[in-house]
Amino acid sequence: MNPEHQSFPWSAMKRVAVWASILILVGLTGGKCTACSTILLARGPVLLLGHNLDEATDFPGFVCVNKRDVFKVGCRWDELRSPAKEFSPALSWISSYGSVTFSSLGRDLPDAGLNEAGLAIEEMSLAGGAYPVMDLRPALFQMQWIQYHLDNCRTVEEVIRSASRVVPHGWPWHFFVSDPNGNRATIEYIQGKLVMHTGPTMPVAVLCNSPYQAELDELKRYQGFGGRRRLSLTNPKIPRFARAAKMLSDFDPESHASAVDYCFGILKNLSSKLTRRSYVIDLRNRIIYFRTAAVPETRFFRLEALDFGPATPVQILDLGIRGAGDVTERFEPYTFEANRRIADGWVRHVQEMFPDAGETERLAGGYSLTQVDRYARYPETSLTRSELASSRNRYGLTALQWAALRGESDAAARLIAAGADVNARNRAGSTALMGAAQTGNCRWCASYWSGERVSLPAIRTVRTP
Repeated sequence: MNPEHQSFPWSAMKRVAVWASILILVGLTGGKCTACSTILLARGPVLLLGHNLDEATDFPGFVCVNKRDVFKVGCRWDELRSPAKEFSPALSWISSYGSVTFSSLGRDLPDAGLNEAGLAIEEMSLAGGAYPVMDLRPALFQMQWIQYHLDNCRTVEEVIRSASRVVPHGWPWHFFVSDPNGNRATIEYIQGKLVMHTGPTMPVAVLCNSPYQAELDELKRYQGFGGRRRLSLTNPKIPRFARAAKMLSDFDPESHASAVDYCFGILKNLSSKLTRRSYVIDLRNRIIYFRTAAVPETRFFRLEALDFGPATPVQILDLGIRGAGDVTERFEPYTFEANRRIADGWVRHVQEMFPDAGETERLAGGYSLTQVDRYARYPETSLTRSELASSRNRYGLTALQWAALRGESDAAARLIAAGADVNARNRAGSTALMGAAQTGNCRWCASYWSGERVSLPAIRTVRTP
């Protein structure tokens, strides 16, 4: 039964509303606490992105190798946690880039990642944040919002352009975005409005759990940043943002033998007893180093050794893997059972934080055990090109629509010449023309609407977003 359509007595409805409000206000529906930190160490050839993930309880997670050229269906948080059998996608796309993502809820639902173009996205809970009220723009569950941009963007600038057109949905997060050119940005939604800092408006490459501008204003009270307060790195009462800013400023590539170790040292300074995972991403050399509370030894893997092509199986790496050093060869094939274990761990983790919640509240908050399979099976909504003719193509996607979504003008021209129906609709009601419009194939759209038959060889492809 869909909890959104149940008939509850007034007392039960009040309990649902109260619990939902608590979950959103404290930002813990996803298990997030208030001590996560992200930093960018950039000096000369060094470009390292560091992140601490803090949680009230520990739970499993994995690194997932996501493939390029895969069709995906978007959904909001309320759709994902609903028991409805089919999604009504607000947005669908075909991934242009492969990526590796850190997942706590499961495949295609990451909380951080790096794509093969070198774009990285991190998230942290945002105190006082609020996403826009639902409007005509497509909204994606915030974890999927991360995956969407890793699938489609190669630079910080592209994510910035997209953030006003595709909005996140769920509980309040804000995002730190960086690319191998050294560009960086913070993306926040405060009182429903998009707030971004980049370039000269982002002088300090740190993000914690308060709005960036508020942290920056507080930093100006400290010595070295315009103020008089003493900034001690050993005083835990000094804000993490300020301590990180000083340590980034103090970094000297000549005197510090290992930039990776220095970056982990900053993360150690910012850590708490709730820090479960720390990782450092070398954006220029495409190497990811990570440590966990359970396995403190440093492990790493190299993106260049991973296969992002759609013809080979998806690979995963358990974050609890033992040992130290290079674990690139220890990735294993993805399985539904592994994905379900991750989803089950996430749900039980949230239940531990809200032990007094009843089943009605758990369903409303998305952490009922009955919802585990829903999360674990979400990747089954994706589709590779080789599966268009199979029973997995539940959306009725045609080869021409695929070519249009991918912006493949020559392939679309050949299909049309062979008799493909330009006006055919898939189950979501979309045509190839709509796919061309989504990817920015302006000349095709203009030719179609002016009454010309589309002969696509000269059409210019514009990448989404």
